[in-house]
Amino acid sequence: MKIPDSPPDTYPSLVSSILALVTAVSGSFLGAVGTVQMAPLLLAVPGLTISIGGSVLRQAAYRRTGTALAVSGFAWCCMALLGAIALGLPLLTLLPLLATGVGLLMITCNLFPCFCTGRQSLVLFGLAAIFFGVLGNTIIGNLPVWRAATAMSLLFFAWNMASEALSLGNHGGYPSKTTQVELRNAVSSGLTASIAIGMTVGVSRISIARGSVVGLALILVGLLSFVLLLYYLPYTGSS
Repeated sequence: MKIPDSPPDTYPSLVSSILALVTAVSGSFLGAVGTVQMAPLLLAVPGLTISIGGSVLRQAAYRRTGTALAVSGFAWCCMALLGAIALGLPLLTLLPLLATGVGLLMITCNLFPCFCTGRQSLVLFGLAAIFFGVLGNTIIGNLPVWRAATAMSLLFFAWNMASEALSLGNHGGYPSKTTQVELRNAVSSGLTASIAIGMTVGVSRISIARGSVVGLALILVGLLSFVLLLYYLPYTGSS
């Protein structure tokens, strides 16, 4: 059974959403190279926190205050990313950073929605953008293998928790026995995480020139594999 893309009048589970976002942020920092990439992400974290607070206030019926905070948090994150562009970073450093930042914004806006319900497909695209940044840093930025592999596993578990948050939100107010489904999703997530680690280690051992066409091709192949794994494997047990 797949999660509906746009459930009416529901919010994702708060605890699972927070765990998913914290895991995705952790994976983003592990996948960053040097202070030039970590500093903008660190500056964006307060904005994400403010946006989450705004969403929670909107759910608690403080709509105007919540909306103002959510918009302020979103603007804060955008300013942090624009500041990275203003620094004039090299393109091969800037692109993974922007992909990671945009991915975190997409995940936050859909797990902590203010103007629409959370969408599974947009959370997937957000995680894929972070994956693109991590894999780009692995191939082009010489990211250590252990950090890349750990970041990949964190992203897969973030996907599992985000999916769980959306699923629980869809069934809010209705009792349901989800233990068996959750266990199957956990096993599937562990399997996909292991595949991600193996793929990352294998790709990172290929010696290529910086910015080469081969490197770009490997990034795109890895990105496609990541999306397909996320879309199919976590639900094979419950389909």
